[in-house]
Amino acid sequence: PGRFNVISDQLSRSGQIITTEWSMTQAIINQIGQIWEKPQVDLFATQYNTKLPLYYSPIPDPAALGVDSMSQTWSHLIGYAYPPQALIQKVLNKIKTDKAKVYLIAPAWPSRSWYPTLLSLLVDFPRKLPVSKKMLKQPLSNIFHQNPAVLNLHVWNLSGNISDTRAFQHKLPSTSQKDAKKQLTSYTRQGGKSMCVGVLNGKLIHAISMKYN
Repeated sequence: PGRFNVISDQLSRSGQIITTEWSMTQAIINQIGQIWEKPQVDLFATQYNTKLPLYYSPIPDPAALGVDSMSQTWSHLIGYAYPPQALIQKVLNKIKTDKAKVYLIAPAWPSRSWYPTLLSLLVDFPRKLPVSKKMLKQPLSNIFHQNPAVLNLHVWNLSGNISDTRAFQHKLPSTSQKDAKKQLTSYTRQGGKSMCVGVLNGKLIHAISMKYN
């Protein structure tokens, strides 16, 4: 199956860009562990790009904690995940099912079908990732992403525990539909001053800019 060809594809196509294999700089993961609890398991990794000592691999790997994280339970761990965009909805569904705690790297793209679910699982304000020329690279070829800003990547602190999500939502400021639409529109434009990333049940959710230490 194609999902088992990850490493062989990287080796055979060195010098070419594989869109599903962008790897985040280690500095971001280190900073996540300073803002919140330190993540324990890299949920989508190989031996070439894991950001943590423990990781789930898409292929058999004696050094990995297990194979295929989507078939594992996430109930008793703090996970870090930067999955391919095609898997974001499935990842969100699994967080809900397993009542898991996961730091998810994903774009702030309000038009996507999975975005309302993403907002509903938040337990803290998302962090907008600082953009740099070396923030994303291909793990074996070391090719860097030429325009990472276009992805509008954030780290989202998510939980499938309803009491945790309700506690966060309770402290969010309420807003009118008109004001919410105005703030969200200004944020999604390049250079917008507003940091609003969404509205959930009539309440505004703002992002906090993360800076490199």
